[in-house]
Amino acid sequence: MKKWNLPNPEFIEKLGYFVIRFNNPAIQKIPEIDESILNERQKNALQFIYKHEKITNKEYKELCNVNRITATRDLTKLVDLKILIRKGTGKRNIQYSLNDAKNDAKEL
Repeated sequence: MKKWNLPNPEFIEKLGYFVIRFNNPAIQKIPEIDESILNERQKNALQFIYKHEKITNKEYKELCNVNRITATRDLTKLVDLKILIRKGTGKRNIQYSLNDAKNDAKEL
């Protein structure tokens, strides 16, 4: 890591396991999120966003097999927690993506 002038790896201890993370400074960091306040659907949505950079209400409904109201409520909670930001207008043009203001974060 030193040879290539990259950051040292992080060693993170979790309950029952540990993580060794090699950070790439050119890649956006993943926000640090208290997993205990999220439901499994919201965790799945965040994984989807990490891969696709955004999610819509329709994608959330299909991913989690829920109705529109539940999808909206779950996504709104993530916005209220400042994990996601809402972009777009109207009912059909809204997309949710990671809040860039949380770039100092660690791991989901």
